Amino acid sequence: MNDSLNAFTAAVRCAWGPLDSDLVAACRDSLARLTCADETDGWLASLLAERPASRELYRDPDHGFVLQAHPVLQRAEIISQVQLSRGAHAG
Repeated sequence: MNDSLNAFTAAVRCAWGPLDSDLVAACRDSLARLTCADETDGWLASLLAERPASRELYRDPDHGFVLQAHPVLQRAEIISQVQLSRGAHAG
């Protein structure tokens, strides 16, 4: 993983808990910072080069959340399509 992705996963892991406004805000803020990643960050460079239909970027082994990317045509669109979903181990 690269620094921006490591920072994102660390922040979300730290904030993870019951689904409430604090969790939503923490995830939203972390995703906003992730959208500022440099195009040379390995995870983003790979998405831009390969343009897979979707790619799992991270699956948390303890909390079960998943960071999934769905690249589109432009970098801004790739970033805006990164989604965070709650896994089976919510809570």
